Amino acid sequence: AAEAATATARLAELSYPPTADELARYVAVDAAALPRTFKREPKQRVFANRALRCDKITYYGFDMDYTLAEYKSPQYESLVYDLVTARLVELGYPARLTELHYDPSFPIRGLVVDTELGNLLKVGQHGEIIVCYHGRVRLSKRQTLRHYPALQIHSNEIGGSRFSVLNTLFSLPECCLFADLVQLLERGDVVRDDVAAVVVAAAGAAAA
Repeated sequence: AAEAATATARLAELSYPPTADELARYVAVDAAALPRTFKREPKQRVFANRALRCDKITYYGFDMDYTLAEYKSPQYESLVYDLVTARLVELGYPARLTELHYDPSFPIRGLVVDTELGNLLKVGQHGEIIVCYHGRVRLSKRQTLRHYPALQIHSNEIGGSRFSVLNTLFSLPECCLFADLVQLLERGDVVRDDVAAVVVAAAGAAAA
């Protein structure tokens, strides 16, 4: 205890930042000998990287990145899917959209959306098209060649107005709903629209 008290006093006497002379004369002390500031176990603590006046905060929110909250899958994706379809109905889409349901076996992270043709693409490291879906229908290589003669899209095209990447876990319901709407569009059950933009806008409104 005496050693810990001496070490604490020694730390309090240091300049901020410590001078070279102080650092040269500083004697390290085993961390276990220092007095415990926090009584909670480390796994139960919340760590911050700056001073935070909690008494000045009115509202607390959670960013959707698994930092403080763990999301249950596929329950979370199903909820987002249902909220977005409900929002689309409010925007004027047919009420039968609420009969659609999220299919956890269909979407995967990293697919590329072709908003011009309504396709979902699995693309390789060098832009080669590995798999192409139109709605829920997987296209053959011959069918894919009709849309993409080189069977490839360039990296500088991705992220533009036509091609976008669904690269997060939170885009899985968006991916599934995009395919479902394209499927309904091909059957004539919904009017033609900018499906991708509508899905993204509805997802933003539902999240809000």
